[in-house]
Amino acid sequence: MTEDHDEHGIERNRINGSYDLKLEDFACALCKKILWKPVVCKNCSTPFCSACIADRSDEQSKQCVNGCEEFVESKCPRFILQQLGRLNIACANHQHGCTEIIAYEALEAHEAECGYQQQSCRGCETVLPKKDLVDHENKCDLFDLTCSECNMNFKRRDTDLLHTEFKCLKEQFRQLRNQFETNKNATSQQIQHLSSIHQQLREEYEAYKQLAEEQVKQIIVKNYEFQEKFEPNNKPTNERINQIEQSVQSCKQGSDGKIQDLIETLEKYKKADIRCYCGGHFCRTCAGCSDWKRDGNNWKRVDSQAMIDSDLWCLDLLNRSVILALLYELVLINIPNTSTILGRDMYLAFDTISINASCFALPKNHSKCTLSTPELETPKQNLLNTFLIDYVLKSQSIKATTSFTTLLEQLNSNANVQLPYILPYENTGRKNVTTKYDFTRAVVTIAHLIPLKNEVIVASGFAVLDGGLIVTCAHTFYQAARHLSCSELDQKSQSIVITDEGELIPVATVESHLVRSDIVLLRLQGGRQIPSLAVDPYPAPKSTSLLSYNFVTASLTSTSRPTISYSWKPAEVLFYKGPYGQEAATGTYDELSAMMYSHPPSNGSSGGPIVNEETKSVVGIIRGSEVNYATRKSIGFATPSECLFEAFKLPGMPDELE
Repeated sequence: MTEDHDEHGIERNRINGSYDLKLEDFACALCKKILWKPVVCKNCSTPFCSACIADRSDEQSKQCVNGCEEFVESKCPRFILQQLGRLNIACANHQHGCTEIIAYEALEAHEAECGYQQQSCRGCETVLPKKDLVDHENKCDLFDLTCSECNMNFKRRDTDLLHTEFKCLKEQFRQLRNQFETNKNATSQQIQHLSSIHQQLREEYEAYKQLAEEQVKQIIVKNYEFQEKFEPNNKPTNERINQIEQSVQSCKQGSDGKIQDLIETLEKYKKADIRCYCGGHFCRTCAGCSDWKRDGNNWKRVDSQAMIDSDLWCLDLLNRSVILALLYELVLINIPNTSTILGRDMYLAFDTISINASCFALPKNHSKCTLSTPELETPKQNLLNTFLIDYVLKSQSIKATTSFTTLLEQLNSNANVQLPYILPYENTGRKNVTTKYDFTRAVVTIAHLIPLKNEVIVASGFAVLDGGLIVTCAHTFYQAARHLSCSELDQKSQSIVITDEGELIPVATVESHLVRSDIVLLRLQGGRQIPSLAVDPYPAPKSTSLLSYNFVTASLTSTSRPTISYSWKPAEVLFYKGPYGQEAATGTYDELSAMMYSHPPSNGSSGGPIVNEETKSVVGIIRGSEVNYATRKSIGFATPSECLFEAFKLPGMPDELE
């Protein structure tokens, strides 16, 4: 509001028109003007201007002018406000030319924006209407301006030309000189610092140079002293070396016949069955039989009632004693190519044998042999294991397949090999794969068969590309390798793929082994092909719904055909881990080494697929389970399917760029 009523009320002469109201009834009891922003006393309902009440002293504010015991401020009744709203009032700036008549309720808003408000010029302090102020200040000679070049303030009456030609240029020169001095000081300090470093480096260089020269002198002196000390003994040493060479040559010529006899005997032994003469298995630690136990004067086979005479045992023990003696003698004469003559497996086995008299006496208690393996017999109720082992030992077609020992060697030789194929990006799945049966046909069971130990190690896998490549985990190979021995029967150990229809297909080669990802790709024998699965190149986000392959059991039907029992367990992605066990996230530059999911896999599921429930594309390869200590529950972990693409060529990339 303006100074005319000064927030204390409205002069009555500003009321426009006539009303059937007594203006005295709507006057402030203090300023006697028309009420403005009224309040009332709660005790006597006397109205006042709010500004009049605010101006009263603390003592006066406690008393009402009508003699009430205490003034208690309250809101003005609605009736008074309605009657005041009927009034039309002239603008407070009517003396300065404003002719507007405004309703009571709109008066404050109008006067705040009225162009006839009196304001002072910021230059000459002349009082004039608000609407004329801008034009006046744009022409006022005393108005302050700021130079855009030097930021100096000057009056408009100081012409732009005078300021530009003199003051502005002078100010700019002063600023440039200050900046030059600042840069000069900084540069000087930097030069001093660099000079100090240069001097320090020169001193260090001179010190190292002097030290190196002294060390060279010491080496020359020591070399001279060594030559003086060595020369007197040089001639006797050369003579002694010649004598040793002649002695070795003489021994070699004299033992040629003996070595040849040993080699012929060992060749016969290598061609013989590694098993004992009695049909038991050879203990590579104490040379005893691990399949027979003494029963009085006879020997009784552990897994049957068959009996043999102890004389046969003694004959077998004698034969083995002769072989061990020959091996020991061959090693004692330190033939350089002993490992070549014996073969790697036999030489390593002999390297673990401690030759002593007790090895050629009565057989030992094998439960105390630290290197002996426990008896691993095929359970009588597990007909499938017996069927598979007999298939390996008796089938004629299996003889041409690759042995398990060779596959182990290929795991190392083909480590991290990139195959010359392109694995398609199938993150949206395949249109012809809609049911669980459609993608179960591509899942296989892999059996690592160790006939010597009657052992069968089971894993899972699935086909990719044209169906001739099988993806599985590498750790199951190493689990099976622990049961191998140096026996020639281990050459009959095989890895066989059992299809969903019960067909047996031997594994031909290990095409590639991704060491860090625990992934191995196998080639089926004879170019055989089975249905394959689509593989998603992108990691599944957290909470993605999954179907995890779950191996249940393997059995043999009445028609002697293997059958695999399985199920698909619903699960979801929990989180990912990096190569050092830290939690990683999709959609970032984090390396994803393991996918943790909610359902722990069963034994035998390693290498099996985990598919996206929606697209039916593979998003993970099962590896195992672990305990989540946050929830104290077992969860599964798998290799993300994107790691599988490291074994294949990149699509659209030239060979020389891969």
